[in-house]
Amino acid sequence: MKNIKKILQNYEAPYDHKDWLRLKKDLPGASKSGGATKIILVSSVIVATIASIILFINSFDSDKKEITKIETPVVVKEIENNIAIQEIDEPTIVEQTISEKPKIHNNNNSYTNNENTVKTKQSDSRNIIAENNNTKTHNTSEQTQTKQTKTENINSEKQQLAQNKDIIDETETTDMASNIDEVEFSVEIIENCVPAKVKFYATNCPKNYEILWNTGDNVKISGNKIEYTYLTEGKYKPEVFVISDKFIIKSEKLNDIEINKSTNIEINFENSKNSYYFISDKIDDLDLVWTIENQNFRSKELSYNFDKEGVYMIKLTGTNKFGCKSEVSKNIIIAKEQIFFVPNAFTPNSNDINSHFGPIGENLSFASYLLIILDSNGTKVFESDKPEIMWNGKINNIGNDAKSGIYLWEIRTVDNFGNYQNKKGRVNLIRN
Repeated sequence: MKNIKKILQNYEAPYDHKDWLRLKKDLPGASKSGGATKIILVSSVIVATIASIILFINSFDSDKKEITKIETPVVVKEIENNIAIQEIDEPTIVEQTISEKPKIHNNNNSYTNNENTVKTKQSDSRNIIAENNNTKTHNTSEQTQTKQTKTENINSEKQQLAQNKDIIDETETTDMASNIDEVEFSVEIIENCVPAKVKFYATNCPKNYEILWNTGDNVKISGNKIEYTYLTEGKYKPEVFVISDKFIIKSEKLNDIEINKSTNIEINFENSKNSYYFISDKIDDLDLVWTIENQNFRSKELSYNFDKEGVYMIKLTGTNKFGCKSEVSKNIIIAKEQIFFVPNAFTPNSNDINSHFGPIGENLSFASYLLIILDSNGTKVFESDKPEIMWNGKINNIGNDAKSGIYLWEIRTVDNFGNYQNKKGRVNLIRN
């Protein structure tokens, strides 16, 4: 308070009683009013000052913002010729500081200067407060605008994220649809006859997709590449499903598959002296192929001669109009018999009429031949390795004549086809 009083004393001017005389002389009717005029003027100053303070206080209260505190507010009140200092409850901001005392020549100028000083201070205070209010309002507006900008930015980012998510979802959906469109399906019929083998393929299929095949006979198999065997003839309508997360996202019907069955066939034959005649029981709609001794014969019927005895497999393959093949085979035992005659008696020295003993026939050509003759005691009396050399009734054909009676013989032959034959019998040697 003392500092404020000291500051206000700088605005006071020395009292000069001539000021009032001049004022009384210059103002109309000043002589009549006297001291009352002075009181009215002082009262007007006081009232104007109080009114300014009240307006300032009201402006301060209405703002309700924090104001930087500077000097302690004061109210200036003039009583008669002196300036009195009075403290007040509400603050008034004094911003301007005067370093030098103003030069005042009379009391009237002092009074006027004091009044103007107070008004200037009040006006400056109001301007400062207004500027502060404007600054704070501007700062508040800027903060509000900043908050709004941040909120708008956040909302914009959220919207952008949502848009990006929508774009990503749309892109993923588009990619998924694009990937689905790139998946290709194919069917390969390996064998169209029962048991028929069919392969199903799915290409360009992403790993996160599952391929499920419906073979058309109520069988479902999962996999990008499968093989299925049809055991029954008929027409099948296969389908394929593309599955993602246990949902069918695409299905496609495939071309019909027609499965046929082969025609059953049998081998029939007739035999005449190792000459065979083969025929099938169903030849009307079949393409037949016979296979004998690694030889193929394409004909409806077949005649074949076997030169060598043994076991032979006869194979017949028949193909019907659907391309279905049937195969049947049969084993045939060939017992090749040598064609020659062996007499049961002969008469040596009978003028070449049945005078020799041995095999009789045509084209007796053997790869191996052996004739052995034994007497009743088991003693060998004759042996020959050529069919044209026969027994003449003598021991080994050069010694003494063999006695009349029964002899045992054995002929072993191997023909040119490797057929082995062993024949045994009895012959009666008769002498005249």
